[in-house]
Amino acid sequence: MQRTIKYRAVLVGESKPREVHGIDFLNETILVEKSGRLENHDYEHLIQWTGLHDKNGVEIYEGDIVHYLYKPGEGFWNADCKATISWKNTGFHIAPFSGNGMTGWLNSIPGAYPGACEKLFEIIGNIYENPELLNSSGA
Repeated sequence: MQRTIKYRAVLVGESKPREVHGIDFLNETILVEKSGRLENHDYEHLIQWTGLHDKNGVEIYEGDIVHYLYKPGEGFWNADCKATISWKNTGFHIAPFSGNGMTGWLNSIPGAYPGACEKLFEIIGNIYENPELLNSSGA
């Protein structure tokens, strides 16, 4: 199965990720829309789409912060946590930072079955615009 490859980027001096329309690898710049025009810009972070959506239909990207709720009675393991999404070595990874949850690859966490992210995850922010969420306690 093929999936669409999409990127967002955080431009130098900004915190809000923007949709990337093109990448210039030679000059290490990206093409983004700014002031209604497509322009080349330097970036601090290039962020890849995981190919997954959360329970509200929002695309999940690297750097997103999700609330992950796996309810009793839906499997052998219960979780209620906040976690970050990142790329590690060969796949997308989830790492809880509050509540009870399991670190692992997005395709191997308990409850990971086709459509699991669409039922269990809700994006609550990202590490670039909402770093304060990483310091919050509780799920």
